[in-house]
Amino acid sequence: MSRQGKRDTLGRGTIFGTLAEALALPAGLISAAFLTRNLGLELYGLIGVVMAAVGPVSFIAASVFGMRAGVKIMADADDPKAAASAILRASLVIGFVGMVGFILAAPLIAGILKQPDIVTGLRIGSAEILLLTVARTHRDALIATGTFTWSGLAAGVFHICRMILIILLVELGFGIETVMWAIAGARLAEIAWCRLTLPIPLRQPYDLLTRHNRSIVGPTFLNGLCRRIMSGIDLLMLTALGATNPMISLYSAAKMLALMPMAAAPVFNPGILSALAHAHKDANGAQESDLVEGAWRLISVLCGCSLLAMGCTNAFMTVVFGAAFGDGAILLSLLLLGAVGALSIDLISAEMIAKNNTMRPLYVSAGMLMISIPAFFVAVPRFGAVGAAAVNSLILFSIGMGWVIISKNGFLLRGQWLLRGILSGAAGGLAAYLLRDAAFLIVHLVVGTLVMVIMFFATKLIDKPILIRTLQHLRPR
Repeated sequence: MSRQGKRDTLGRGTIFGTLAEALALPAGLISAAFLTRNLGLELYGLIGVVMAAVGPVSFIAASVFGMRAGVKIMADADDPKAAASAILRASLVIGFVGMVGFILAAPLIAGILKQPDIVTGLRIGSAEILLLTVARTHRDALIATGTFTWSGLAAGVFHICRMILIILLVELGFGIETVMWAIAGARLAEIAWCRLTLPIPLRQPYDLLTRHNRSIVGPTFLNGLCRRIMSGIDLLMLTALGATNPMISLYSAAKMLALMPMAAAPVFNPGILSALAHAHKDANGAQESDLVEGAWRLISVLCGCSLLAMGCTNAFMTVVFGAAFGDGAILLSLLLLGAVGALSIDLISAEMIAKNNTMRPLYVSAGMLMISIPAFFVAVPRFGAVGAAAVNSLILFSIGMGWVIISKNGFLLRGQWLLRGILSGAAGGLAAYLLRDAAFLIVHLVVGTLVMVIMFFATKLIDKPILIRTLQHLRPR
């Protein structure tokens, strides 16, 4: 096969992996629709509370040597498989200790959240602390070695298995614990899938705690911790400050939908980080510039989709969750605006870490968290769920846009593409909103999407040769 033919195939493989990751969208929507119709407005929110409590702990365990840190360490290693072996051993220990500690703390956590009925759900959910840590190590190894398609398919396996298990367990009569059991089973399937193509050995020697690796792990871990707490603190604060179960359910449903534009980020961002790390290591400035421009073009398209969805929030909430969830449309609109900021922060953080600048993302994330906590204490008692959503989105969006503006060559490398994505999405969202009373709900979404896509091409945000060239850089080493 020619060099160009090989690159084209690998480029398509990267696209396929990202599309597989995007299975989170239909699988998540089907699962949520099924749960809300079977558990109702009172119980659905408790699932969100359990996941918001387990999520930060599982993320902490998984991000000590995983995610951005794991990809960077393995991409820099002379023998990525040996590095993966050492990280897997550490992950097993960290995940197990975290799981046991969470099981013991479950009654205390339920008491703080004033939800005594979730103790069993918290204990079952603790398995995610161990399983996510192990699964993340395997997926990081696939990404670091350029196997983006298989990593993306692993995400697809997880989402599909979780959906099937949720439907099966609800039909068998399980309650709010359904999702926790389903996640545990789906994680096991994800790990098994990853090991089919890259069985990481347990005993291969590698010095994990070198000075270079420590300089990556510490700041990257703390950055991930701050971001993860930030992602769940709105729902936890809403619960702890006395919101009713129906209000918690509305917020949980809106938050789940607001995360959908970010479905491709777990494959896309680590892939960019890995490719940028290799380019930086090779002192390949031209490739770095190509990657950065292509990445921001792609992320700007996702930002545009978020704003398009803001014009369709009432339809999304009622069609997916049922008429009882229609009041959550304003929450979804606010949270979608925050998703634009979150996408921008995630990508620029990946850029910095790839270039060994691990402290700046930490400063930004820690600053966001320090601003958020007092803001939630002020806004939630006065404005309830709307206040929580507004604080979350305002902080994410303003800091994301601000970081892009003040970054080196911010407008030329990032801002001009982000602005085009925002304008295109806003135009599509406005068109959809103006047609929201059309006889068929699908009409305003189709028209809005058409307007947005036309704007993408009119502003030259979508440039096929540049996007293909970016994807070609994401290739095995």
